[in-house]
Amino acid sequence: MKRFLFGILLLLPAFAQAQTVAQNVALPPLRGVITSVSASAMTITASDGTSKVIAFAPKFTVLEVVPAAISDVKPGTYIGTAAMKQPDGSYQAIELQIFPDSMKGLGLGTHNWNLKPKSSMTNGTVRGLTSAAGTVGTVQSNGDLTMQVDDGSGEKTVVLPAGAPVVSFVPGQISDLKPGAHGLFFVSRTPDGKLISGRANVGVNGLVPPM
Repeated sequence: MKRFLFGILLLLPAFAQAQTVAQNVALPPLRGVITSVSASAMTITASDGTSKVIAFAPKFTVLEVVPAAISDVKPGTYIGTAAMKQPDGSYQAIELQIFPDSMKGLGLGTHNWNLKPKSSMTNGTVRGLTSAAGTVGTVQSNGDLTMQVDDGSGEKTVVLPAGAPVVSFVPGQISDLKPGAHGLFFVSRTPDGKLISGRANVGVNGLVPPM
């Protein structure tokens, strides 16, 4: 009995820690413009016009969102795309994100997304692609692009219309959080009702993250 009670006591701290972590509630990403930054938090004007104060998590990271081109997409490229599912089961892309090799595997799958009503986010590896002109393989110019994307549960057909935004990512730093910069902020709510973020995707040189 003593050994049993001792085992329970050993487990209590881990259980309490798990309960504390579980109390932070993940929220849909916020989009907005940074209005001010301090050592521990930033304030944004969200896309709905409200002001939000967002604290930095201990391991807060910044990714710079930079322009890219569909010519950067090849079989084997890891991508993300906010899209609308079509009646035929394919996905009409709203935008395209090209991930660097260091980010392969991030967010693998197809999930609900909040860019538009009923939009989704598909992250996966391009297995095949065809341009509007019928070119298979590397696409060298802008134009409609059809991709077969393996999201871990099978291949999804994704059509990227001509003119859709295409971006990529490079490592950023806190100094990228400048007033006037547009960003996508991954947030959760703490037990006391505050917003906290572990990552921000911030557009550079006036770019508005399209995802």
